[in-house]
Amino acid sequence: MKNSLLVGVVCAMLCCLGGCNGNSGKEDMGDLFPAQVLMESGCFAYGYINIAGDFVIPPHFFEATDFDEGLASVRFNEWRYGFIDKNGKVVIDDLPDESVFSEGLARIWADELKWGFIDKTGKFVIEPRFDDAWNFSEGMAAVEMDDKWGFIDKTGKFVIEPRFDDAWNFSEGMARVKVGDKWGFIDKKGDVVIDLRFDGADSFAEGMAVVRMGDKWGFIDKKGDVVIEPRFDWAKSFTEGLAAVLVGDNWGFIDEKGEVVIEPRFDGADSFAEGMAAVEMEDRWGFIDKTGDVVIDIRFAWVEPFKNGLAMVKFKGKHILGYVNKKGKVVYEGEM
Repeated sequence: MKNSLLVGVVCAMLCCLGGCNGNSGKEDMGDLFPAQVLMESGCFAYGYINIAGDFVIPPHFFEATDFDEGLASVRFNEWRYGFIDKNGKVVIDDLPDESVFSEGLARIWADELKWGFIDKTGKFVIEPRFDDAWNFSEGMAAVEMDDKWGFIDKTGKFVIEPRFDDAWNFSEGMARVKVGDKWGFIDKKGDVVIDLRFDGADSFAEGMAVVRMGDKWGFIDKKGDVVIEPRFDWAKSFTEGLAAVLVGDNWGFIDEKGEVVIEPRFDGADSFAEGMAAVEMEDRWGFIDKTGDVVIDIRFAWVEPFKNGLAMVKFKGKHILGYVNKKGKVVYEGEM
């Protein structure tokens, strides 16, 4: 399963159908979801449905992604990407790849594969000069220059000079960074506030961070103290008060005290979102609630977490993608 889905291109020769200017006369229809249609040619086209499963933006894109900050990255043909608004109107065109807006800016690579940032008009406000870059979070973005990572502000100025071998964005006031083969955490001044002593680490979420010590995973607080001993074979960040953990070959969930609240019995598990978590058993996926009860049957080839009331699913034996609501009802099953 992917943590975030880019709805992939399936047929490289598909052309835009009915033009790519959308339905500029329509009003904002609320939450929209990328959905695919199988064309007579055997290729897929992508548009956007509402929560009822009805198309609001007709399917005529090669690829489509979720809306963030009012815009969605879409692919018009083999070489051309851009952004549309919720009326389907193209607001940014002629980009080389997909992206996503975060805090008003989107990272884009340009000539010589250098990364910069555009605003919502498509104008570069931070010129492409970085070897790699993450999106903005908490006012800063991690960027790479000459094999070292640092952090810039929204003017493109370095506020933390590149000196780390790896780095991720700020979350809850701290960013995880790597020097050599050890991870630790810095504050927004660039000072190391949690020593680089971990073999692996994830970002802070709900006041704790997942860390690896040796071959086991546990959790630390913002002082760097171990609050849940490293005893898991893998662990994911806390969401909605629970964290997915791997014990042997099985996934379960713990609470913030480290107590097992859903016994490890699943072949796979994702984090909780909107009150439910995706779980896998015998190569099928479904959803459980916070008591561990299966609330949406484990019958799909794979699923994405719930977002804005719907979850994307792939039906077993079918190539097309659909959506279910929180009651498990299929609201979109894919069309031909």
